[in-house]
Amino acid sequence: MTAQILDGTRISGEIREKIGEEVAALKAEHGFVPGLTVIQVGEVPESSAYVKMKEKAANKAGFLSRKINLPVDASEAELLDEIHRQNEHPDIDGILVQLPVPDEFDENKILSAVAIEKDVDGFNPYSVGMLSASKDRFIAPATPVGIMELIRRTGIDMKGKEAVVLGRSNIVGKPTAALLLKEHATVTICHSRTKDLPSVTSRADILVVAVGRELMVTSEYIKEGAVVIDVGVNYTEDEKKFKEVYLDFPDFIEKLEKKGYGYFGDVHYPQALKKASWITPVPGGVGPMTIASLLMNTVTLARRRRLGE
Repeated sequence: MTAQILDGTRISGEIREKIGEEVAALKAEHGFVPGLTVIQVGEVPESSAYVKMKEKAANKAGFLSRKINLPVDASEAELLDEIHRQNEHPDIDGILVQLPVPDEFDENKILSAVAIEKDVDGFNPYSVGMLSASKDRFIAPATPVGIMELIRRTGIDMKGKEAVVLGRSNIVGKPTAALLLKEHATVTICHSRTKDLPSVTSRADILVVAVGRELMVTSEYIKEGAVVIDVGVNYTEDEKKFKEVYLDFPDFIEKLEKKGYGYFGDVHYPQALKKASWITPVPGGVGPMTIASLLMNTVTLARRRRLGE
C-alpha cells in the first residue's frame, strides 16, 4: 500500500478562496468585513513568522486585519488593557493572543480576558467547556478544526472508528479528541506515560500525532490502512540524517540543500507511506489548514456578532 497525500496547501487554498468570496458578499450585502486582531508580546522568531502568515492571509481574504506588537518588557496589565480595548472595538470580531506569553504572565488569566464572542482561537475556559460539552455554538482551536477538515477530505466515516490522539496539549490533543468524539469516533488519548504505546496507536483507524518529537512514530505504531495526521513540525539542519530518512525523496533533499534546513514530522513519513491509506506531509499538511481555520472561525464570529446567526 502507498498512502494518498492529504495536501493541506491545496485544500487550504480552496477554503481561503471561498472565504474571500464570502467576505466580498458580506461587504456588498451588509457593509462590513470581518475584523481580526492578533496581539503579540515581544518578538519570538517562530511566533513572529506565524503572525505574519496570519496577517497576510487575513489581508488577502479581505479582512480588517490588525497586528499589535507589545514590547518584550510590557507588563501583564498592559496586555490585559490591550485585550480589553479590542474587546470593545466595534470593528473587531476575533482576537488572538499569540502564545507563548512571557513566563511571568498568568496565561489562564490572559486567555480568560478575551471576550467569548471574540475568542477566535477557542482558548477562553468557557469556550473550552463548550467544546467539551459538545455544544453546537462553540469555537474550537484552529489547528484541531483544520485536522478535522483533513480527515473529512479522506471520505472516511468517523462514526464508530477507533481514533487515537498521541499528545494531550490543550491546544491540539485535547480539543482534537473532543471533536472526534463529537463525530462519534471511539477516542483514546496517549501521552509519554502510556504503556506499550505502539500496541495502542496501531489499533487506530485514525491516528493524530502531536508530540513534538521528530520521527517518533515509525511503522510499528501504524495500523495498515490508517489515516495518519502528523501535526509535528521539527526544524533540522542535520543534512546527513535528513538524507538518510528521505533517501528516496529527491525533491525533499533538493529543498534542504537549497535552504540549508528542513523539517521532520513526528511521524516517520517514508515508513508511514507504506502502511497508511492517507497521510499529511510535513510541511504542507496541517500547518496551512491552521491558517485557513483561523479565517473560518473569524467569519463565524463576525456573522454571529453582527448578523445574529
